[in-house]
Amino acid sequence: MEWLNAAQYCINLNGTLASIHDVFVNAFLWDWSKETWVGDIWIGLHCSVDQTKGRFVWVDGSKYDYQNWVESAATNCIKAGNSCAYMQSADGKWTTYLDCSFGAHNFICKF
Repeated sequence: MEWLNAAQYCINLNGTLASIHDVFVNAFLWDWSKETWVGDIWIGLHCSVDQTKGRFVWVDGSKYDYQNWVESAATNCIKAGNSCAYMQSADGKWTTYLDCSFGAHNFICKF
């Protein structure tokens, strides 16, 4: 499922894609993603050069106060372009996919 569809699905349930603000939540979601039927998961972090003024923001509007990127280049929205973040089930690290359209990711909503 694409990131935008996952985000809309959560909104339809009166929630949002998960935002991660500490190592404990990251570890919890990573443990869940390691289930064989889950795999990589979209998280609520996205970047739009136009809409977010060139920085990553959480879809729920919460503070961007924790990071767990695979590579430091991903933290630069201008370099990453319009992209959405997902957590890798292999290591719990975050990375991005341009245009938010990769269709093989699961997701988790928060309420």
